[in-house]
Amino acid sequence: MTVPLRLVRERIGPMENNQYIIADTESRLFWMVDPAWEAETLYDRTLKDGFSLSGILLTHAHFDHMNAVPAILRRRDVPVYAQKSEVEFMKSGVPRELFPNLPISSFKFLSPGDRLSLGSVTASFLHTPGNTPGSQCIRVGDNLISGDTLFLEGCGRTDLPGGDPKAMFESLAVLAKLPGSERVHPGHAYSEPEASNRLEDLLRTNRQLKSRSLDEFLKLTGY
Repeated sequence: MTVPLRLVRERIGPMENNQYIIADTESRLFWMVDPAWEAETLYDRTLKDGFSLSGILLTHAHFDHMNAVPAILRRRDVPVYAQKSEVEFMKSGVPRELFPNLPISSFKFLSPGDRLSLGSVTASFLHTPGNTPGSQCIRVGDNLISGDTLFLEGCGRTDLPGGDPKAMFESLAVLAKLPGSERVHPGHAYSEPEASNRLEDLLRTNRQLKSRSLDEFLKLTGY
């Protein structure tokens, strides 16, 4: 049986962010993943295709991944899904230039391993701390939306508030055990010519992902 999944990527903003649309082509519902910068353009384009917004999914709460959330919520009042530990960290007095003030009442807390359904499409959520305490990756179909945990080349930073290199190493080890056929869709494009790649290919080319020990990983990341 073919799942009616549509996954759309758009590269946006001064930090070369990737934002995503996850849509169910039967129910005509969609989620926005990490809406930032000019996200309303993608939102309007998806509406014109006959889809209705069901919610916002955040891989993490850094400013460059969610600064358009308030604008989207003004257009349509929908839940914003994030790991509970990420929202708790946002409320703890972290720097506002990294973690902007958002209407916490709109958030729905996720726990590791939670699943959400969008018509016939199901997404599951992997808690992958390291870049932030509540970073998460989203698995949908044969796709892994990896936020700032895993890039096609390297991984996310761990030197910002809430970052933890040991947690990042452990999160990458979890991702390395997923099926190699899953296609990784990162949170940034940077200099990478491809929009995505299979996990099995990254296990051959991504040095941080294939690190065999914490010491090796720390050396690669400058610790």
